[in-house]
Amino acid sequence: MRQRGFTLIEVMVTLAIIAILATAVTFVVPDRRDDDNAEFVQELYYRMEYAREYALVRHAILGFHFDDESYRFVRWNQDNLRWEALDERGLREQLLPTDTRLTVDIQGIGMIDDDQEVIELFSPEDNDEDTEATESEGPVLFPQLFIFGSGELPIFRLTFTDLERPEAPELGIHSLDGFQLDYGRLDYLDVLAEEYENDY
Repeated sequence: MRQRGFTLIEVMVTLAIIAILATAVTFVVPDRRDDDNAEFVQELYYRMEYAREYALVRHAILGFHFDDESYRFVRWNQDNLRWEALDERGLREQLLPTDTRLTVDIQGIGMIDDDQEVIELFSPEDNDEDTEATESEGPVLFPQLFIFGSGELPIFRLTFTDLERPEAPELGIHSLDGFQLDYGRLDYLDVLAEEYENDY
């Protein structure tokens, strides 16, 4: 009985199809950095939710402070009128991914309407007598976001930008009403914001 093998043309066509499929897969599979960035924003979202619960249970005023390298949650100490870094698990200082930036846009403080009133209320008092003591306690950690003892937040949007890959989709966390938090791509958050405005 005669056995039939593959012709050279059939083998070449098969290899060509495999090569085309492999090229298509490289375009479909997202960059690992995108996954890492999404994971970072999701984790930050969960930490913010935990900070709200912490503030609610302890009737504490918390804040979210960030700079170019890290973020942390701080607590207002009524005794010495200073913001102090929290050392609770889940609320400690966290480093930002390399070549990334956090920015915040605040539309309303929430339970206190006057921005200047909030700044004056929670700013440490500068007295000549305790200037040296203040410097020895470390930098002033004035937060960009407040989390009140009621669990209320400002109306805000926190944007996460990948500076290394400007074409990457921007991610963020926002609160449209001072209570509910949402996170995801900015285009998704824009849709939520539009729906919220139409409803209210």
